[in-house]
Amino acid sequence: MAARPYSNATAIEKQVITDMNRHHYQLVNVGWHRAQFVYSPFLHFDIKEGQVWIQQNGNELEIGDELVNRGIAAEDIVFGFIPDKEWRFMPLTSL
Repeated sequence: MAARPYSNATAIEKQVITDMNRHHYQLVNVGWHRAQFVYSPFLHFDIKEGQVWIQQNGNELEIGDELVNRGIAAEDIVFGFIPDKEWRFMPLTSL
């Protein structure tokens, strides 16, 4: 079988993936970098029982602080990627 050429994409693009029925939201990098395919979710959050669950925060933005600044109560923000016993006692700015 002959090798397939790489996609014509010359850059990695950011894509928003949403499932509004189940309240799942992601921001991912998708594309080719040289000969390497890239698929990298860098922001993922869910809404569960009225709380925002941050499952992944792979950027420099303090997403917890940003949500509080936009009116979401700090007690309604859950850091899913940090064990419960740790994050409940940490200020948002330390995450």
